[in-house]
Amino acid sequence: MTRPTIWAPSKNPGEKNKDFSQSPLRTAKVAKKKPYFMSSLRSWRCVAPLRETLRLPYPVMNARCVFHHCWWARGPIPAGRNLPHACLVLLSASALLAQTALEIDPAQSKVEFTVGSTLHTVHGSFRLKRGTVRFDPATGKASGELVVDATSGDSGNDARDRRMHKDILQSGRYPEIVFRPDRVEGKVAAEGASQVQLHGVFSIHGAEHEMTVPVDVQAAGGQYTSTAHFVVPYIQWGLKNPSTFLLRVGDKVEIAVHTSARAAR
Repeated sequence: MTRPTIWAPSKNPGEKNKDFSQSPLRTAKVAKKKPYFMSSLRSWRCVAPLRETLRLPYPVMNARCVFHHCWWARGPIPAGRNLPHACLVLLSASALLAQTALEIDPAQSKVEFTVGSTLHTVHGSFRLKRGTVRFDPATGKASGELVVDATSGDSGNDARDRRMHKDILQSGRYPEIVFRPDRVEGKVAAEGASQVQLHGVFSIHGAEHEMTVPVDVQAAGGQYTSTAHFVVPYIQWGLKNPSTFLLRVGDKVEIAVHTSARAAR
């Protein structure tokens, strides 16, 4: 392809306009090669979220490439002026790549509850609607949510369940029970068993309550199964006491959560 002629007007009257098409500066810019990582397609899928976050117009292989991108796009670094900016981008990219995200499978998960009374112990279950947990193994910072369908509560007795939904949970008004984690205490092993403490906010009946839940995790081949046990003092949290003159019901409910999750890609 023939390079187009670039004319620049002369400052001196009578002198012909100059052709800068073949100037050394122009030639150097045209001949400048792209950095090595711009043409690489290796590891494209695993770092695609990084590319989208930083809005890079080409594939990158790792966080080191982000630093080179900043260097190349901004030009030579004069007296270190751009270095802090480049390092900030590099650190942000490294933090993004270090996070672990788990997508919980509702079909393979269940929430069970147990509450005692003077006559017998009541067992029941709820259905998990959705769940995602993200955490940084280095800092323990976590995010995401586990959402339980409050309207799915079932104890095996229709009359008791109608009362539970109408008078206690008021599930028509508060259809979801949500736990939002914000911190993981302990290390989740990529393979084998782990025991961690998951801190977060438990939302039920329109109110939020901080709590820390012990979790047993078993990991194998990117699949994570976990079991958590905790107690909900529902009367202390403002829900109606279902006890009557003849029937005394416990003021706490024991909860067991069993989940199956896979590392998000």
